[in-house]
Amino acid sequence: MRIDLPKGTLTIPANALYSIVYNALMESYGLVGTQATGFMSQIFGREEERGIKITEEDDNTIVVDLYIVLEYGVRIPVTVKNIQENVYHHLKKEAGCRDVKVHVHVVGIKF
Repeated sequence: MRIDLPKGTLTIPANALYSIVYNALMESYGLVGTQATGFMSQIFGREEERGIKITEEDDNTIVVDLYIVLEYGVRIPVTVKNIQENVYHHLKKEAGCRDVKVHVHVVGIKF
């Protein structure tokens, strides 16, 4: 991701974005973990990248897709909204992202 500043450009590597999103997720209530989306990412993916997909669109919009497992008994809509807001605000505050879209996919419930 590139951010244009008055005195130059700032490049933020993908690993930093994954770490920010992962830390925001781990602070969220009701989350048990993330679920890797593909077989190769289950085996070879780093912990921070499992279940997190970050893409950048042409207009510098960051799109975050989260594949998560929730705890049994939590209110799913409320928990998902809190996770979305938490990730959104962390990316805005820590990475300086202007346009952020967060999509949450609940792939499981654990008892």
